[in-house]
Amino acid sequence: MLVWCGLVTAQVLPKAASEALANAQTAATRAKLTYERHFPDQRLWREAIAAGREAHSLAPDHPAPHRFRFPAQAYATVQWYSQAWSA
Repeated sequence: MLVWCGLVTAQVLPKAASEALANAQTAATRAKLTYERHFPDQRLWREAIAAGREAHSLAPDHPAPHRFRFPAQAYATVQWYSQAWSA
C-alpha cells in the first residue's frame, strides 16, 4: 500500500503543465465543435497541439500530456499519424 501511495504522489501534474494541458483540451474541444473536418494546420488545432507540447515539455514524465498529444486525442483526431508514430 505504501508503494502505491508513493506512485500516486509522484504522478502529480505541476501547475504550469496542468494549465497548459487545460488550454490544450479547451482548444481541442473548440476545434472539434468548429471544424467539420480536422487537420493539424487549422488554427484551433495548432493551438491545441502547441499547448499539448508545452504541457509535455513542462512535465515530460507525466502520462497526461502524452495521452493528449499522442495518438489518444489530438494527433488521432487530426489524422496526423506520422507524429503519433514518431512519438
